[in-house]
Amino acid sequence: MSTAYIISVTAIIFDFDRVLITKRLPNASRFPGRWTVPGGRLEPADYTDIQPTADGVRYGAIETALRREVQEEVGLEIGELQYIASMVMPGDTPRIFLSFSTTRIGGELRLQEAEVAAAQWVTRFEVQQMRQGILIDGISDEIEHAFDLRSKFDLINVIGTNPCAEIPFLNELSGGARHAKE
Repeated sequence: MSTAYIISVTAIIFDFDRVLITKRLPNASRFPGRWTVPGGRLEPADYTDIQPTADGVRYGAIETALRREVQEEVGLEIGELQYIASMVMPGDTPRIFLSFSTTRIGGELRLQEAEVAAAQWVTRFEVQQMRQGILIDGISDEIEHAFDLRSKFDLINVIGTNPCAEIPFLNELSGGARHAKE
């Protein structure tokens, strides 16, 4: 068995209540014509360009790889990453996949035609309605998990703090003190 691995990263990118899915090319070596989420391989430049610590450790390679892949494939800038899942695809050189959720923070959707056949922003309901065989197996579960985590995080933020405190209109709605209008 090989001790070498290929590390790949994928991004479930949120834009409000939708996520971006991409369609693989019909001639792709793996999963031709199937829908997935943006991502790709960790490349040496993703870590060799990072300044090492005094001990020679290079932090942030996975994040760098995922940001690069998303920018290359779909032209978007992404925010902070939240771990979603991992999987291993056996083979001569096994591939380790790390999946993250994130938010679109910039860029315009622009497809890299050499890698992506199409892209679509979809809701949770639309993902749930996709027939098996359209999405790569497991991707819908990862997207569902990302939606669940996002819902829990949003609920914690609302319960744990008063997000209305600094926004006068929302402060009034939440029963806070009225702010004088200037």
